[in-house]
Amino acid sequence: MGKRFEKALVLRQQHINSLPARAVTEVDINNYANAWHNMSIVLLSDGLYEEALRYIELAIRIRNSIGENPTFNGESELFKALALSVLGRSEEALKLVRSVQAEVKELSDELLQTVRVALLPFRFHWAEIFLNSGDMEAAHKAMLEVLKLRGEHFGVGGRATLDTYYMMGVIEQKRGNLSAAK
Repeated sequence: MGKRFEKALVLRQQHINSLPARAVTEVDINNYANAWHNMSIVLLSDGLYEEALRYIELAIRIRNSIGENPTFNGESELFKALALSVLGRSEEALKLVRSVQAEVKELSDELLQTVRVALLPFRFHWAEIFLNSGDMEAAHKAMLEVLKLRGEHFGVGGRATLDTYYMMGVIEQKRGNLSAAK
């Protein structure tokens, strides 16, 4: 684990502990939760999925202590679903993905246009989760949407778009369509 992230957690905890309870703000709590969330990303990167899940769930519980807000927990839930899918807990992962997708569908068209690009990593990871869960059609559909949007925003030769082409190739290979995979 990175010393820098451990230090961030210690500093956040010291800050919160130094305040009278009534002086702790929502910003303090969200920053503390974000520090735990950031640690979970380090753990995911190192392949420590079970441990990452504990950190992710702690971040979600901390945020929920000030009232449930799906927007603030969206990224943590995404990474939780990724960890669950890698650990073979597909049903739990898919339930989370479908819940977040339903929340996105509830956004107004105006807001959806505003956050279109910000949602691209979510859509990409949804496809990964579908792929890990064996739902090739959902993975294919999600990745086609990512490919379309990344092409529009980053161009067909942009690195983000090229990553999407690679992932499409993996999905096509898993679907048994080797000519399309090439």
